[in-house]
Amino acid sequence: MNDAGIILMPNGSHAIIAIFTTHSSSEAVIANIARQLLDTIIK
Repeated sequence: MNDAGIILMPNGSHAIIAIFTTHSSSEAVIANIARQLLDTIIK
């Protein structure tokens, strides 16, 4: 499963991400990766 999206950052800017996986078909895995990325960017 793969996914791409645009995240609206708290300061009004945008982050564009794409996640490509080969060993998982779970949406929860992609959501977790996106959450970790956002948490890292915001810090």
